[in-house]
Order: sequence, then C-alpha cells, then structure tokens
Amino acid sequence: MNLKKWAPAVLAIVLGGVAAMLARNMMNKSKPTAPTVAVQVVTATGPLMVGQEIKPENVALTTIPALQPPPNDFTNPADVIGHTLTSSLLKGQHLTTGDLAPMGVAAGLQSLIPPGKRAITINIDETNGQVGMLLPGCRIDVLATVVNGKASVTRPIVTNVLIQATGVRLNSAKPEKGEEAPGPYHTLTLIVTVREAELLELASTSSRVRVLLRGTRKAAPGEDDDDTESAEGITMADLTGSDSSGSNGAVAAANSTVAVGQNNRPTTMPSNSVTVSRPKWTVELIKGAGGNPVRVDFDMPKPVMVDTVDDLSPAIPGAVEKPER
Repeated sequence: MNLKKWAPAVLAIVLGGVAAMLARNMMNKSKPTAPTVAVQVVTATGPLMVGQEIKPENVALTTIPALQPPPNDFTNPADVIGHTLTSSLLKGQHLTTGDLAPMGVAAGLQSLIPPGKRAITINIDETNGQVGMLLPGCRIDVLATVVNGKASVTRPIVTNVLIQATGVRLNSAKPEKGEEAPGPYHTLTLIVTVREAELLELASTSSRVRVLLRGTRKAAPGEDDDDTESAEGITMADLTGSDSSGSNGAVAAANSTVAVGQNNRPTTMPSNSVTVSRPKWTVELIKGAGGNPVRVDFDMPKPVMVDTVDDLSPAIPGAVEKPER
C-alpha cells in the first residue's frame, strides 16, 4: 500500500473527528444549568392517629428538592393546626388536604362519618366476630337468621360496610415501641346508612348476627370472582333439599286429592265422607187384654227413591230407582 497516497486522507479523518468533539463540548457548556430548588412542606413529627386533633408539636416544616410544592401539600403549619385527621399518618409523612377534616369539626368519631352516613355499634364475640382479628378499615357483611312464625331464613342484612372502630380503637396502625397494645374488644362500630342501621337494630334484637369478612385481594385470571349476594336468603328447605311445603304439605295435598274413575265418581270414598242413616219401620206390639203396650223397633230397611241405584246402593241396601216421569 502507498502510504504517501493514503496519509492525507487518514489525517483529514482524524482532524474532522477532533473538531466534532470540540464543537459538541462547546455546545454543552453553553446550555444553562437549572438551579437546584428546595421547598418546605408540612410533615408529621411522629405517628398521628385518625380522629386526632393536630397540635403545634405534631407538625414541622421539612425541606424537599422541588421547583414548587406538591399541589395538595401545605407550606405553613398554621394552616393545619386545629384540624382533625381523617386518616393515620407516619412520621415524616406529608399532610395533604385529603387528610384533614374541615375546620371546626371536633376530634373523635364524628369527624370520620361521611355526609349521609351514620355510626352504629353492634356486639360480637369470639365465634361471630372473627376471633378478634378484625381491624378498623376492614369491610364486612352482616348475616342474620330471622324467624317468622315457623319459617326461618338466613340472609345478609347489610353488605360491604366499613368498620370504623373495634372497641374504642379508631385506627389499625401497629403500636409504637413502649405503647400499650390494644386490648380485646366486643363491639364493632360500623359506618352505614340510616336504612342499614334500622336493619341491623331489628336483626340484633330478634336474632344473633354473624360477621363475614371481605377480602381486599383482586381475583387472579381464571380465579372465581363470584360476589353475588342472596337477597332471598337460605331457608331450611334449601338446606335439606326438600320441597318448601314440607312433609305436612305433601300429606295435605294427598288428602285433598280424590281419585276419579268412570262417570266422574270417586273410585274410593273420602275419609271424611258422610254416613247416611238407615230408615226404620216402627212396629207396636200389644201383649194381653188391657195390658201395657210394649213398643219394639225393628231394624228393617226402607226403600229410598234416588236418581240411580248406583248412587247410594253401597250405603243403603234396598234402595230402588226412582221411576221416570
């Protein structure tokens, strides 16, 4: 290969590459660099419980890198002090507009009840209340067995209602180190409508309710996700698999049915058929002259005029057919 012939071309390529790198570096240096901006937002100084009123020592300003504060955060602690929390917060968590009840709403359970809803408390125990494993925030159905006369039906009274409190516990957060663990509870406070409250009250006074816990996990592909509720409920007939009329109804239906033969006359006599009395002749006998008469009744059949002989012949022997006019 002739080096003198290819040397100028190689040199030109190398110089062109160097020139391109220098030009790119110059362009990058000429771009303005965005300055790092820090803003301050209101955060919790420690765990805060739902229904708790925020005090000055509960919040502080925390610096975060951002061009501007998040749209729902607060930048002034005075804007949140005195409000009641509607959700639990962890240490260092930002306070947002969705975490606070309106100003003037007192702390406690009343701050957690949405408009149009009510809070109602029901009694439970280890057998009908999931053995103390329910927590505030769970959603449940309430089942009851209602007796109406001799019939019983089991059905959901209310469905998909929120547990707002277990005993006096309003939140499901785990206790911090040094805090006392919540004790056992025997009541559930539910958030319901007025109609649901009426149903729960009636069911609680007339029967023993049972709690059904709803899951939060969504069904996987191919997994059964049937969430239908039985509005009519389950009766004893559904449980035993028998007809709703029961054995007594079957017997009554059998007794009310009469087999029909030829000429539309029953082939068998009903059990409550009418017994026809047999007519008698009366004969009076006189014994001796001037003696006391002695009356003797003889059981002798007397002919009866009927439409057909077959109608009453089994009941009255000796019946004759009525002559045609």
